[in-house]
Amino acid sequence: MVLLDWTGTDRGPRAWPLAFLLYAESAKNPPRGHLIVPGYRRQVTLEPAEIERIPAMMRVRPVVLAAWSFCLGRWSAEQTTRAAMNARQVAETVGPRVVAAFRARPS
Repeated sequence: MVLLDWTGTDRGPRAWPLAFLLYAESAKNPPRGHLIVPGYRRQVTLEPAEIERIPAMMRVRPVVLAAWSFCLGRWSAEQTTRAAMNARQVAETVGPRVVAAFRARPS
């Protein structure tokens, strides 16, 4: 027997998990972020409004995780602030390149 929790399994915004993937890869190596786009575009066509929101969405999950770590006493306020600032920097650096890659004509 297997128990499945179906809470939140409905269709959601496609850009949300993409934005976290872009952040995670870009935080390790900034040029890798926009390299994800061609493969993603072969499978999914995002709406222009979704594309425009990607840079802001890249920041959300890391900041939520940092705040969670603070609330649980795992991180100090300084560590949490540093993580939020890092998420902002990654999104501001890589986000425009990602948006440009989505806007470009497929090759």
